[in-house]
Amino acid sequence: MKEKKLFRCKELESFFERYPDVPREVIVKEDALRHGVKFSKTAMERASEGRARSYYIFSYDRTDLSEMEQGESMKAPDEFRMEGGPYELRKTNVRCTISYDSPYLIDVVDGDVWLTSDGGEKITKVSFPPVPKYYSKTFEDGSRYAEIVPIVGWGTRAFCTILRNCGLWSFGLECKFCDFNANYEALKKQGRSYTLKKPIEKVVEAMKAIFLDKPEGEPNTYCYILSGGSVMTKKGDYVDVKFYTEYVKAIKEAIGNRWICHLQTAALDKDGCKAMKDAGVDVYHPNIEVWDERLFKTLCPGKEKFIGREEWIKRTVDAVSVFGEGWVTPAFVAGVEMCKPHGFENVEDAVKSTSEGWDFLMSHGVLPRPDHWCIEPLSALKDSPRVPLQYFVEVDRAWYTLWEKHKMPQIPGYRDMGPGKSVYQQSGILDMGC
Repeated sequence: MKEKKLFRCKELESFFERYPDVPREVIVKEDALRHGVKFSKTAMERASEGRARSYYIFSYDRTDLSEMEQGESMKAPDEFRMEGGPYELRKTNVRCTISYDSPYLIDVVDGDVWLTSDGGEKITKVSFPPVPKYYSKTFEDGSRYAEIVPIVGWGTRAFCTILRNCGLWSFGLECKFCDFNANYEALKKQGRSYTLKKPIEKVVEAMKAIFLDKPEGEPNTYCYILSGGSVMTKKGDYVDVKFYTEYVKAIKEAIGNRWICHLQTAALDKDGCKAMKDAGVDVYHPNIEVWDERLFKTLCPGKEKFIGREEWIKRTVDAVSVFGEGWVTPAFVAGVEMCKPHGFENVEDAVKSTSEGWDFLMSHGVLPRPDHWCIEPLSALKDSPRVPLQYFVEVDRAWYTLWEKHKMPQIPGYRDMGPGKSVYQQSGILDMGC
């Protein structure tokens, strides 16, 4: 136990020395994302007083729901905040990934909540997101506003997963790192009231509560993200445009154009992009997931079969002419390049491949957005080992270097960048800077 405790802190400190240009916040955050965290009983009680996790899209847990012994799936938050401690960390938001084999324990020490090593060494203080007032609201049928549209990013972003089912799973061609459909089924089996397809009228009412009826003193919400599985015909044709634009139009009609609308769908041709833009979509996420050609074909078999990597990239670049520079921001699953048995064998090759892709995309006005890969137990890659910390530190640094090189704007609606400023919980990219 003592050796594990010392090793964790010693490794963090060795990375502080090795990467003096990378904020300490990024290093600690990426390692906490990489390992996940577990909670002591007293810390779990404290966490349950804050905003409980919503499972707003994927599980983002390394421990299966059925194996959680403290009710973490109902009590733990979607994210937590690190600040202070012996490393004097600035405010940093971290996605809360439950992992029973993590060396990181969130515990209560002398009345304060801390992120500690297994042996009890204090690393940084922890706080949990407050509960917004609308989370207590319910519809006439008893369903909760918070289930329809939860918030993330310490309340700055509303996130609505409209359809909790991806059509690619129907063909057995889902992305290998994805637990989307499986997570929904697991949550339903647990007895949670999750809606497969969220009714437009409920989505609209929840958005009105968030944006138009926010009580004074609560954090401002600056944008909303609409997501969901790919909507497909039995022949494999994407019909995302028709399905999602109905929601966009209804939301815009109800709350207006003041807040930025993000939409995640498959890569659309120009006509599809124009239809999305005309409906009111401001920021478009045609998620590429992984850059390497071989890995894209292996890890994203459905995207490869029904659209193809080259066409996906072409459509992503073409979308800039519709939405504007920096307003096309596809997600990448940072770390999946090193999955076993398919990925790169060493960090250098993995970072080089992804950096080349980001360099190309940014040179065409696309702003890629890497999210830290969580190896989830209901995904096909559940047995893949953890990706080295070196990878995440170097890929964050590469992203930031390219962002500066191409003079890209910030991600619209994701608020300020830099250590102590960013509220982005999914990776360390927006915590970079000085």
